[in-house]
Amino acid sequence: MALTISEIDHLAKLTRISLTNEEKELFRTQLDSILEYAGHIREVHDTTAVSSHPPKSLEDISESDSIVQFSDADGLVAAV
Repeated sequence: MALTISEIDHLAKLTRISLTNEEKELFRTQLDSILEYAGHIREVHDTTAVSSHPPKSLEDISESDSIVQFSDADGLVAAV
């Protein structure tokens, strides 16, 4: 993916930096190399990677909440 000088101008504007024509060309070639390298990384297939897919079946293991009256609520408040 070859970047154009106009794309470098746009990036410079977004980052609020001014570049000379030589710097634009230098950054264009450097960013091209970086993007090419990132493309190679994207193609790598790692067989040792852990799958991020969710398990095939999910089971609800939570208990249901139930209200229980506390017999000595006044005593509990007084103890605080």
